Amino acid sequence: MRKNVLLAGVLAAALVPGAALARGPDASEQAQTRTESQQRQVRVQGIVEDVDYDAGTVALRSGSGEALELRGSPEQIQQLGTGDRVDLQFRDFDGTLWLTSSGGPAAGAGLETARAGEVEGTVASVDPAAGTITVRDQTLRAHPEVIEEVQPGQFVSLSYAELQQVPWVQDVEQEAQLEAD
Repeated sequence: MRKNVLLAGVLAAALVPGAALARGPDASEQAQTRTESQQRQVRVQGIVEDVDYDAGTVALRSGSGEALELRGSPEQIQQLGTGDRVDLQFRDFDGTLWLTSSGGPAAGAGLETARAGEVEGTVASVDPAAGTITVRDQTLRAHPEVIEEVQPGQFVSLSYAELQQVPWVQDVEQEAQLEAD
């Protein structure tokens, strides 16, 4: 609940220039703000308080003093460290805040992968908010922007890079038609 109020306050300030953080907006205002933020990027400036590379999260204290937890792919958070002053962009994916593709530091620079591969098959499940996609009984992590157009039942070809023993989807090729059972 605190996360929703915090999110609504930060988004209200970001969406309405000069607005003070909202104090307990009603449910309809929160829903409208959440819907608007899901369709647009929000910019935040602040100081990195913690980076959990295994979980793919960045704890950030905004310029207004609000605490945020943003998720990101390894490419987005690899160069961040505690105490860094940052200017980031993020989007709300079903209540989970993710750095956008243009929201983090330069992607890919110096990123070392243990293994790369591909998997093809029918999508069993996809959860952009959690950043996961399951194909052929294999669950892979993915940035929501990479998988938000993918639907269960669709045949896909995924390329991935394994980072700290976690497979992260790098690219998705979608077939135009659903695979027959």
